[in-house]
Amino acid sequence: MEWEIGEIGEITYYVQYILIVTLVMTSFSQVIVMIKDTVSSLVGFLNSLLPILLALMIATGNIVTASTIQPVLLLVITFVRKYYIISISTTYISWNFTWNNITNIR
Repeated sequence: MEWEIGEIGEITYYVQYILIVTLVMTSFSQVIVMIKDTVSSLVGFLNSLLPILLALMIATGNIVTASTIQPVLLLVITFVRKYYIISISTTYISWNFTWNNITNIR
């Protein structure tokens, strides 16, 4: 069986395309993990900073502002922690599951 130059070029094109897609998917999964870790760290930082912020606001005489902003900040922090991190994890799991299914096709 003889190979023609066009057929070899076409095969190498598809092999290169598969390698590029593999690199992109790997980088995408690493970025998702980094975003999840960053958001988790930011939520922890905000949770530790909130009591200090509220204490300083009360100490400077902004009692009404501190009492109204506390529930809002706690709601935002809780929303980000629960829903944003869960959506990132779900996206990562679905991409990883899809990629594993694609690569395991024989």
